[in-house]
Amino acid sequence: MRVELDERGCRCWAASEALELGHGGIKAVARATGLGERTVRRGCEQLRQAEPGSGLEMCIRDSF
Repeated sequence: MRVELDERGCRCWAASEALELGHGGIKAVARATGLGERTVRRGCEQLRQAEPGSGLEMCIRDSF
């Protein structure tokens, strides 16, 4: 995963997976990917705050 995605892309992908899982998703994704819970949580915050034109809305659209 990290070979093809930069840090932001990896965080965005992990966050979208965590949000899809719902309660406990951050911890589950962190364990499965080896990313820190804080990193996944930061990605979730970024996805929730995505503004049009920021590039993150494309990440959200492509993840689902």
